[in-house]
This record gives sequence, structure tokens and C-alpha cells, in this order.
Amino acid sequence: NHISQTVFQFSRQIVLKHRGSVEAVNSNGITLRTEELFSNISAKTIRSDSPITISNNKIKLSGIGLDGDSDLKKAVVKKDPFVYVSGPLDDTILSQTAPAPENLNFSAETLAANSSGALEIKTLPVDENGAEKMLLVFNDDVGIVYDTAESGVTRIKASRVELRLFFQEKKAGDSQARPVGPVVEYISAQGNASLVSDFMDAFADKIVYDMSKEQFVTCYG
Repeated sequence: NHISQTVFQFSRQIVLKHRGSVEAVNSNGITLRTEELFSNISAKTIRSDSPITISNNKIKLSGIGLDGDSDLKKAVVKKDPFVYVSGPLDDTILSQTAPAPENLNFSAETLAANSSGALEIKTLPVDENGAEKMLLVFNDDVGIVYDTAESGVTRIKASRVELRLFFQEKKAGDSQARPVGPVVEYISAQGNASLVSDFMDAFADKIVYDMSKEQFVTCYG
């Protein structure tokens, strides 16, 4: 497919405009696909107002519009973000017309979320065990489903939700056949928040739950 490129210069800022089937891949294998992308060479930022898809072998998200760093280590989806995290990914499950996560059936250890507002994704430093870590920040009426083989389904709803998660690596010689997906370490939900699972229900203005310690840090309002 043909990709057109236009160069703009504004007060020492050089901006490239890419149009067509644009595909950008960073050093960590994260791929961005869109039909139009602006790259600010001087500021090392990217921007798009078109539908976008960002994916690697652990996370895939779609939405409309994007602001981010040129290396894709930090990105904000401007509108209608939908994120699906699992191992391995099912490429058919994520689309602009995807159903609400409550209606999806997941394999073991998966996480899906949709939101009417912006989604911010940050790549966190690798921990001492070599696990990849990520922080997902959702704003404006988010619904999240987290499904694990051990603890079942957890549903989270709030105006703003932060999820800190890491991805387990399958050890050599591991005979387990099930996919190794994300592990949610920490949940912060604020604004008419609810957290419902097979083991507990919580309803408050703010809920902070440490999944690794299986205990509430904050629950009030």
C-alpha cells in the first residue's frame, strides 16, 4: 500500500505527516497501525486523530486518536479505548464494535476492559525477577473483567481505574498447557466504584486493593 509523507516545519519543530496504511514498530516489538500519523521529530512525539490499533504478543488495544512518545513507551488513546490482554491473544476478539467485556468468554488468566474516556498506558521498569510490568490508567466510566483459573472472574466498574500488572514468563520445561497471561498486582478504583468477585464484593467511592497480598488498602466513601 502506498504511504504518503509530508514534512512541516513550525518554529524549529519538524513534523512528518504519514498517510496510508501506516505501521510503526518500536524496539520492544510494540506495533502501531493507523491511517494517518503525525511525527514530531524534534519533540520525539507522535499524534493521530484516526482509528488506531496498538499490539504486541501480550496486549492489544484499539481506539480513536493517540498522543504518545515516539518510542511508544507511553501512549494515551483519546477516545473509545478498548483493551484486551491475554496470553496468547485472540485477534478476533478486539474491534471497534466489540461487545462489552461482561459478554465475553475468556480463557484462563485474561483481562479485558472498555471505557468511554481516555486510556493511558505506561511501561514500568522490569522488576528484580525480570517480569515485564505495565500500568493501565482508565478514565470516564470504565468496565473491566479479570478472569483467572484460580480465582475466577472479577468485575470492576468506576469513573477512574488504575491497574498495575505484570506478565508471567513460562519457565522452560513447564508442562502446564494453559496460557500464561497477565497478573494484576494492584487495583485503584475511584468514583462510584465497585469490585465484585466470587470471594468478595466492595462498593465505595474509592477502592484500593492489593491483589498480591489479597487485602484492601483503602475502601471508603
